[in-house]
Amino acid sequence: MIANILYYLIKIFLWGLALFLSIIPGMIAGYIGETLLGGIGYWIGFVIGILIFLVYMKPLLAFDDDKPLEKEYYQQSYDTSLFSFLVGIWLGRKFFGKDD
Repeated sequence: MIANILYYLIKIFLWGLALFLSIIPGMIAGYIGETLLGGIGYWIGFVIGILIFLVYMKPLLAFDDDKPLEKEYYQQSYDTSLFSFLVGIWLGRKFFGKDD
């Protein structure tokens, strides 16, 4: 019971913080919209900037922890080509080999 209440309080806090911070990209997009379309363009750009920010922050705001872990970008991929392997060996011999 307490855990559920704490979960929703944290979620409400993060949504409030995200809405507060979404004003910044909204203003930037609004200024661009104002230069392109005039006064109404500011509000169109403002809303688009807020929506883009919230879509970008969706994993944090929705707490998407339930899906299985995906491959992280820093994990080693083993689909490297033979050419890059041979170039690495050649560069290693060139820089760390004996000077004859």
